[in-house]
Amino acid sequence: MQPRRPCSSAIPSIGLIMSCVLLGPAVARGNTISTFDVSGQYSIELSMPAQGTFAGKLMLDTTSGALTAVAIKFDALATTFNNLSENGPTADNWELTAYDFISDKLELTFFPIPNSGSLVNLSDGVILSGQVLDNAGDIAIFQGLSGYISPSVTSGSPVPEPSPVALVGLSFLAVGIVARRAVKRKSFRNRHETLAGIWTMPYSMNREWPSTAYTRGWGTRVRRGLRAASR
Repeated sequence: MQPRRPCSSAIPSIGLIMSCVLLGPAVARGNTISTFDVSGQYSIELSMPAQGTFAGKLMLDTTSGALTAVAIKFDALATTFNNLSENGPTADNWELTAYDFISDKLELTFFPIPNSGSLVNLSDGVILSGQVLDNAGDIAIFQGLSGYISPSVTSGSPVPEPSPVALVGLSFLAVGIVARRAVKRKSFRNRHETLAGIWTMPYSMNREWPSTAYTRGWGTRVRRGLRAASR
């Protein structure tokens, strides 16, 4: 019966298995970040026709439904509303509030499509109303906002962010690879030394062959050495 191999030889396999188990779910859980174009028009007063336009971007996690960033600019203003303050559902619509760097306030209401009470899997949107208030909050600069929200044609493919589980999986993978190489080097060195000991017969100082007793036991040594080298 051959003796059991030491537990150290199982470390590479354990490391590789753990890395696969941990890395698979971590990569699969990556969220999808999508960019949407915002475009529309506004008026100075609700009773007046449209007098200007606005445009910008919305960054949305369509997996969780979280609105992560906004950047909307009006043609008559030098600032951009890119400080997202709050957003959430109201009845069948969705409202968001954003500020520019001088604290002017943008209030925007849109109808999400599909309308499921969240922004998960958002495909389009219709801007129903909105206004821009000055930094004092009591004067409406623009009113009667209307327009559309549509997927950006320049939106790239989403890239999942690395999670702690993924980093742990990579650590196990590195440990497994290093340990596997170390075991292979050690196995090769031991086998080389064993074979060298088998085929090297001791000679006396005057190059005479060994005694008859030693020669008789040499075959046994060869068989034992070969079995040890094959393990």
